[in-house]
Amino acid sequence: MITTEWSTRYAYHFTYISNLESVLDHGLLSTNAKIEAGIEHTNVANDDIQARRREMAVTCGPGGVIHDYVPFYFAKRTPMLLSIVLSKNYNQKGIIYFALPITKVSEDSVVFTNSSANTTVAPSFYDSAESLHNIDLSLIKRMDWTYPTEAIKQKKWLKY
Repeated sequence: MITTEWSTRYAYHFTYISNLESVLDHGLLSTNAKIEAGIEHTNVANDDIQARRREMAVTCGPGGVIHDYVPFYFAKRTPMLLSIVLSKNYNQKGIIYFALPITKVSEDSVVFTNSSANTTVAPSFYDSAESLHNIDLSLIKRMDWTYPTEAIKQKKWLKY
């Protein structure tokens, strides 16, 4: 069950505008599903982080690895977006967002984490809306671009 404090929240997925046609044709797909289907896309992600996600095991729900899931954030403003903007490899105006109601976390195939899945140490994984209490909602609501510690920054990256 989604609590009142979460009921009006959304989960966000962002991608580059050049991927819009593919998303409209095929839907939002995980990295592994795009590879398997031979679907090309503009990848704005960090290659080192992606290498870790190819192997990071998901410990609940349907299982698999991170790249078997479509990444979403609970926050609108994330360290990853800042990294993309600062890298100047992609124009910020080309970033588009998809927002899904938070009620989607109640579906059987959805898992989420209490921290970023971009480090060598895996975050805690959850597959039940009742576990949303493990997420720091006050941090998710913050619109800061910088954080006082790496641990706080990692908690802003919640996904999957």
